[in-house]
Amino acid sequence: MPYDYYGGFIEQMLADQLTELVKNDTTPVTVHPSIAKMLESTATPPPLGHPVLKEILGYGDVATTPVPVQTTWKVAHFNGGSKIVVPAPDSILSYVELSIQFKTEKSSGVIFFWKEDAKFLTVTLENSFIKVYASLGVDATILRSENAVSLYHWHKLEVWRSGKGVLLKVNKQGWVESELHASKSEILEGTGHIFLGSPDIQDVPTVMKDIDGFSGCVKRVRLNGRSIVMQSVYATNVSECFQDPCASFGCPKGCISHNSAPVCQCDWPKTGRKCTDLSDTTISAMKFSGLSYLEVDNEDVMSHITGDSLDMAVNFKIKNTTQHLRQILVSAGDVTHEDDFFELSVDNNKFVRFALNLGSGTIVLTHPKRIVEDTWNTVEVIRKKNSVKLSVNGEDPISTFAPDGAEQLNVYRNVFIGNNHLPEGSTDGHDFAGFDGCIISVKFDQTIINHPIQTKAAINIQDCAI
Repeated sequence: MPYDYYGGFIEQMLADQLTELVKNDTTPVTVHPSIAKMLESTATPPPLGHPVLKEILGYGDVATTPVPVQTTWKVAHFNGGSKIVVPAPDSILSYVELSIQFKTEKSSGVIFFWKEDAKFLTVTLENSFIKVYASLGVDATILRSENAVSLYHWHKLEVWRSGKGVLLKVNKQGWVESELHASKSEILEGTGHIFLGSPDIQDVPTVMKDIDGFSGCVKRVRLNGRSIVMQSVYATNVSECFQDPCASFGCPKGCISHNSAPVCQCDWPKTGRKCTDLSDTTISAMKFSGLSYLEVDNEDVMSHITGDSLDMAVNFKIKNTTQHLRQILVSAGDVTHEDDFFELSVDNNKFVRFALNLGSGTIVLTHPKRIVEDTWNTVEVIRKKNSVKLSVNGEDPISTFAPDGAEQLNVYRNVFIGNNHLPEGSTDGHDFAGFDGCIISVKFDQTIINHPIQTKAAINIQDCAI
């Protein structure tokens, strides 16, 4: 080890002072017993590095342990085996005001878990429905959200408990409420701990099913007026929700992440990895890559789709792929499918599907004729008030009725062709249900869209030779 010059200087100075004190003063000096004994036997200063001086000075051979860097996540990712465990506040015994924003990657998982003795409150995701299990010590009450939540979109859940009442709300859905049955007052020794992303596997209520941990992202967890800080010191197998590969890629306009790689959103006729090339402006059909879309704000189109009728036809061919998600041909309205919307798509088994919500509930029509890949097809949707009809290549139309209560479609965004409106915030590519193939034209009543120049935005569109 290198010689400690600074430490040696301090030792020498202290030794000199002690020696001088002994020579010139008869007043007893209160020093460490070992030093006193040493000074009685010799007037020579203790040698540098003497262990007794090190004891007085308070330094010596100190073993240092590296302190791990503490990470705080604003948006935390859970992989099904992750958890964050924090002490529960004292107020949880009296009331609960809980709100969590989450984006799930699987249809089931434990989001929030608290249990102390016979009292508990847990929030789970089961078959895409939010469930709350609550008990004040007697029997358990179970609440379920009105509608299922979609994968890979952000949602907000709220749970309130005051007295015997417990309420659940998800997004813009209505409140679901129930009543708890309380046992006699009992004094609990503590309030226990809160688990985010996983249950306490040692103490799961019998009323709960065997559910895995949560897979997805969580942010803005608030409990009884305070935010729960998601820190690594409390966490197991938790990571940052999403590392954005677009941050330093340098797209001239927009950028999305797909399979952890950046994809520039090139305005037609620009194309290429960073939109530096120009495509031919002569287009025989519009080619979509799965990450492409057209945004239509044509006044006649918007007026038509928001009325009490719809006459829409799409002439397309779909690429032969093994895509596991549906592929959207045309969509408008709420992407979470909770408010007014319509969506024409091809499902992963290559059947045409039309879904619609006029505000009174969602209907779905799936045509029995399977689409053949790499061949041209024409799909037509006709709606007159609540009556809806779907046909493929003019054959075997199927029909149904939307629930009574509304006849007009209330949408506040433009129409999207080849994809849907991408929600705000970072997108991780998992929720893309874009069309992979070619479209010759889309007809809305008397208006025909067959070229990118007719649209407000045309992203990643190329020519598809017929």
